[in-house]
Amino acid sequence: MLEKIVLSFIAFALFLVVHWVVFHFWRITNRFRVVNRIFLVFLFGYMAAALLIPDGSWYGGVVTETDVGRLLTYVNGLAIYIFLFFSYAQFYFLIDRGISARILTEIEETPAKELSFAELTSRYVPNQLLTRRLEDMRYGGYLIEENGRWRMTSKGRFNAVVFRFFKYFLRLYPGG
Repeated sequence: MLEKIVLSFIAFALFLVVHWVVFHFWRITNRFRVVNRIFLVFLFGYMAAALLIPDGSWYGGVVTETDVGRLLTYVNGLAIYIFLFFSYAQFYFLIDRGISARILTEIEETPAKELSFAELTSRYVPNQLLTRRLEDMRYGGYLIEENGRWRMTSKGRFNAVVFRFFKYFLRLYPGG
């Protein structure tokens, strides 16, 4: 029974190691696509190992006697692995996309540990930031560009409605 939970943590630890190795030794252009593929490899690895390793085989502990119990322990481990990945994805996007995190890192990397406003603005070209965001949203299937104009897909429209609702609900307006 505990094997499935332990397997989910092992799969996630292996995911982290492989992610680090791939990103450390190769220059990756479609980074999150590669992260997703590594996630899927270890997701299928978890699924195969969870189905092949019988309950109680590691420690002679609690053995689930029913098919429903085995299914529930399998799904529990699967959910743990998926939620670990979702949590990691939030961290990943904060580091990869967060402007605040980038500003802090840029200041930290200077010898004096400080930058003026003019120095910061010279490092942040608004057109490049906006272009990167638009291309990411196009890649994600949220936007389409036609004749130099951007419009939302149904996926983008759904997300916009949800985000707008929560921004109003949490009173996050004005701004972003």
